[in-house]
Amino acid sequence: MQQGGHIRFNKLLEQHLTHVVQRFVTGDRSLTPALLHELRDAIRATIIGIFTKSTHAPSVEAINWVADEYFKAVNVQTSEGTVPVGELIIHNEYKLAAMSYSDIELLRNLFNDTKMGPKLEQEYSRRTIS
Repeated sequence: MQQGGHIRFNKLLEQHLTHVVQRFVTGDRSLTPALLHELRDAIRATIIGIFTKSTHAPSVEAINWVADEYFKAVNVQTSEGTVPVGELIIHNEYKLAAMSYSDIELLRNLFNDTKMGPKLEQEYSRRTIS
């Protein structure tokens, strides 16, 4: 727990997404392109569902960027060992530079202490310096 007993949004989201991912990696399911697409779509749907309930919802592009960042970070077991999904497949890239300033600012505030934090901070700094 952080800050007076409150858990940060990104920690709750990560816990929720962990349950989503576990549904896909349990059992004897083979790691196929179709399974990876299903997993990506489940992560994206979960994140869209959470943000659409918010009064401070980011744009579709920003939501897709967050979903892809989480998807690329999912670790899967291969014959070579555990690797992030981002090293296994080619995927669409959503560019931070194409997002609005308000999206960058919101995502930066929500995800500053995650692996996404440095990317968001760099884009935020680039825009505030200009």
